[in-house]
Amino acid sequence: MEIGCRAIDKGANQPNVFYDPKSSEGSLPYSARLRRDDLMERAYLQAMIEGLDPSDAGYRAGTNPTSALYGGPRIDRDRVRVYPWDARPQPAFPNDAQAWGDAPNWLYGHWLNARMASLPLASALARIFDDYGFAPADVSELEGLLRGYAIDRVMSLREAIQPLGLAYFFDRQKWRRDPGEASRAGRAGGERQRRRPRRRERR
Repeated sequence: MEIGCRAIDKGANQPNVFYDPKSSEGSLPYSARLRRDDLMERAYLQAMIEGLDPSDAGYRAGTNPTSALYGGPRIDRDRVRVYPWDARPQPAFPNDAQAWGDAPNWLYGHWLNARMASLPLASALARIFDDYGFAPADVSELEGLLRGYAIDRVMSLREAIQPLGLAYFFDRQKWRRDPGEASRAGRAGGERQRRRPRRRERR
């Protein structure tokens, strides 16, 4: 099974269509605007991969039922393929439009290159909270895609997330959280402490 979605507004409405102004067969998904949307591509892939996994917390019963013939899910996730990862060297592709005629199509296309390293804003904030030793705030309503972020010196959690709040227009005070869950051992004055986030080992 092959899955993929264009990085375009409302791309999941018709993930199989391809926008190419040079082709008579090119078109936009239903109700889509001509606007790049990397988060749409990522959300579609996440929904498909997690939605087919019976062990995932968000799995809906019956989405990938068990086969009566072999006792396993009807769609084997080990045989699901996400397309496409282009073998052409990045950033030469898609930057060198003279070498490759389809390079302009990358902007709204379904390529994974130069996109999958990005992280949803909500996931990035949850990771920062965890690195600082705090229980995560409720960031479920935050939208946006983070293409890069560095905490380059010792700073408090408040200082670490403030630039993101300014860039993505969210207010830390509006997050709803259980004071009990938000606390940690010895938290008194913890947010005022300057510290480095825990380092994670690369795998």
